[in-house]
Amino acid sequence: MFILLRRMERWLHQHVFKVGWLVTQDYQTTTILYYTFFLPGVFIHELIYWLVAGALGVRAERSLKWPDKQEIGELKLNFVQISNRAGVIRKAVISVAPMIFGLVFIWYIAANVFNIMTVVGIMSTGELNDVAAGFSLLIDAPLFWLWIYVIFTVANTMYPTVPKDLQGWRTIFMGIGAVVVVILLLGIGGQVFAVLENPLSDIIAVMQTILFLMISIDFLMVLALGTIETTIERITGNSATIQGGKLVTVTRQEALEEREKNVKKNVAVQSVNAIAPPQQALAAFIYCLSLFPVRPVMNPSHK
Repeated sequence: MFILLRRMERWLHQHVFKVGWLVTQDYQTTTILYYTFFLPGVFIHELIYWLVAGALGVRAERSLKWPDKQEIGELKLNFVQISNRAGVIRKAVISVAPMIFGLVFIWYIAANVFNIMTVVGIMSTGELNDVAAGFSLLIDAPLFWLWIYVIFTVANTMYPTVPKDLQGWRTIFMGIGAVVVVILLLGIGGQVFAVLENPLSDIIAVMQTILFLMISIDFLMVLALGTIETTIERITGNSATIQGGKLVTVTRQEALEEREKNVKKNVAVQSVNAIAPPQQALAAFIYCLSLFPVRPVMNPSHK
């Protein structure tokens, strides 16, 4: 599910950027609109990044400026810069903090605004009436669409940069692995795992709910963006495709010029083909000529 989320995230960023260009046809304006669209998530990401850096005693500097013009749908979350003197472990913790907070934030909204557990309980029967009742309860939540938008922006801006921001986690996981080995060698692994079984089960259940909610919202946005960009392309005649992660654009005027060029090229080719058949026929006639008469072969039996 996590891999699916990351792929959907990349697709969504690229196509939000694409829709922006289809509307503005200007990369600088598109870049500003792109960052503005994800502003709630960007703000929360950078705020948590800055707060956790301060809590860990790492110097962090703010760099608030307009984002540079881009030709690719990829957020560059560098509005807060941490000191290079911070160790790799502290850097790893700071980098992953926005994702941890994002998951907690999404769960809080899901549980306290959407009443997601009640909704899931109602829908769990699988009956059509119960599913409809659960969905009705869900969309009746106060400011439903606003919270959906906020969750979408947070969910698609909270991930750390891989592998740069996670270098210190190798050391952390090695330390955790060493602790597990020591526990097993002491023979108390069963007691420890028995104590952690229920909390771990609850955490896994919560994570499944959060991931399902995030995938559902992303899927709705995929459908919405696909419909919007197709409609704009048909109305304006402008088009854009994503090749190698970069946006390749064609305006209506460029498309008309290319079409006119292709028409002229086809006319020229047809003119050449119209002259070619007599030449081809002449060549075929020459090759069919027999310069030496072919004598009939006598049957050896007849002399």
